[in-house]
Amino acid sequence: MTPKELRYVLAIQEHQNLSKAAQSLYLSQPALSKYIKNLEASLDVKNVGKRLMLTAVHKNTVFKLGCGLFLDACREVARNYPDITLETVVVDTFAMKMLMKPQDYDVVVTTNMFGDIPSDEAAELVGGLGMAAGLCVGPDYCMAQATHGSAPDIAGKGIANPFAMITSAQMMLSWLGEKKRDPQAVQAAREIQEAAEAVLDDKSAVTPDLDGTAGTAEMGRAIRRLLA
Repeated sequence: MTPKELRYVLAIQEHQNLSKAAQSLYLSQPALSKYIKNLEASLDVKNVGKRLMLTAVHKNTVFKLGCGLFLDACREVARNYPDITLETVVVDTFAMKMLMKPQDYDVVVTTNMFGDIPSDEAAELVGGLGMAAGLCVGPDYCMAQATHGSAPDIAGKGIANPFAMITSAQMMLSWLGEKKRDPQAVQAAREIQEAAEAVLDDKSAVTPDLDGTAGTAEMGRAIRRLLA
């Protein structure tokens, strides 16, 4: 969330009217409406609209201005979705509760300062960083990348888990399919996901981090064979 987007949200909150807010910002009403839709997309509210809970993680107890603006923006967008329950949780408490009852959380939104930490923590709950796919999404473009880094300690050994990289590409195809209304991309994403999950269920071709003996290439080939 950029400072500009936060300024737009606060203007709408102050004026309680899109037209007046646009005038105060020297913008046209359609332009401001587009910016707000982009902000809603960044908060993943399209997906949230089918769910019950959105958790905003913050540190408002210390960063009163920055996190205060973040929470104001979350609450402003949430008002447009009355079926959603918005809860706000201090990051310390969230880190503890996510380990205790991860099933209580559905969609979590936070700032980059804090998000990098619980995302790695969440990855461990599903089998480690090798299992954590990632997608950086903007209004018009997306970038697929696994949550993990380069893992120099195992470089060249051929034992890295390829699941996160493969399913990151799957998420990208899913996004492209929806964005471009391309049924082939949607189908490809579905088939990759099903193949990757089938290899995990079978367990005969998984990497050492999943208690297997297969290498990176072998696990990748096992997934590819199911796509043939």
